[in-house]
Amino acid sequence: MRTILHLIETTGPGGAESVFLDLATRLRRDAYRSIAGIMGPGWVHDTLVDRGVKPLILPARAAEKKAFNFHLYSCLTGLCRDHSVDLIHAHNLGLTVYAALVGLTLRLPVISTLHGLIDIEAGNRYRRLKSLVLRRGLSSLVVVSEHLRERLTAVGAVPADQIEVIYNGVDTALFQTRADRALRMELGIGDEVILAGSVGNIRPPKAYEVLLAAAAMVAQNSRRIHFVIVGEGSDPLLSTLEQQRRNLGLEGVVTFAGFRRDIELVLPSFDLFILSSRSEGFSIATIQAMACGIPVVATRSGGPEEIITDGETGLLVPVDDPHTLAAMILQLANDAGLRKRLATAALHSVGERFSLDKMLARYDALYRRALNS
Repeated sequence: MRTILHLIETTGPGGAESVFLDLATRLRRDAYRSIAGIMGPGWVHDTLVDRGVKPLILPARAAEKKAFNFHLYSCLTGLCRDHSVDLIHAHNLGLTVYAALVGLTLRLPVISTLHGLIDIEAGNRYRRLKSLVLRRGLSSLVVVSEHLRERLTAVGAVPADQIEVIYNGVDTALFQTRADRALRMELGIGDEVILAGSVGNIRPPKAYEVLLAAAAMVAQNSRRIHFVIVGEGSDPLLSTLEQQRRNLGLEGVVTFAGFRRDIELVLPSFDLFILSSRSEGFSIATIQAMACGIPVVATRSGGPEEIITDGETGLLVPVDDPHTLAAMILQLANDAGLRKRLATAALHSVGERFSLDKMLARYDALYRRALNS
């Protein structure tokens, strides 16, 4: 049995964190012993504990403006020795650099998964030094979409033959098509109202200000559509969006529902799923919605173009274009036949391309290749 050390520095809910958790807790138990290294308390910690994995707390990584964190490097090196680690798998760029250095020191294979454009920005500090470490210290670099592979190759951080695309997967047994009225009852919304939902933490790349602008246009044409934004948010952005909602007169039209742990129960309450992002590495929430049999309108923000076939498994619109987004929302709301056709095709596509089993199998093959080499 081989020991895998899984590393991530972010502690809250999100797509990268969901992949990390699935890999750390759902790999083949007959082949791997998984250890999870995280940076502190939060949703990731609690979910690991709920799934029967005791996380190891790592020392906080130094801020970008500070010197190299030798304490973190030493801690990771000691952890690998103490637990007889055979392979390190790090998520996102920050810990990947440290993992690659530890791999070089201990001659261990290291795999990294990058989940978004923030990890591969050309202007990242110390980019040349980090690129050198990655080239020398990584066995494989995984990205979650072809779009990210193209961007990473363009900035020249890592050779193209060192990069592999593995799409994120979801547990299709968990996200199923079933009617659920819990959220409607909670919000006091009747069955005659079309519930248009979006899921994702309130961050600038999600472009929720664009969704609010589209919601205002929709409300001018139909008052039977209610919008729900589910995701963790904080000031100043959350306050800015709430002020925009007031300015547009959308208090009774748009609900900020906050972070929810029961997303597999929330999604089936939606009649439509909306992704308004201007930048997406992949978008797990989109495939979760598709797995629930919900028709999707998403922006051409990177990852969604590889998930959705426009007009067949969902609808794609330009980024930062509230007029087109509003038009597509209205089209779906007014055409039950279109909603059903898109949802049926999307459900089939998720099962074929984006299941959790397929993702785990791809990583399993990558681990075996790295360990055997």
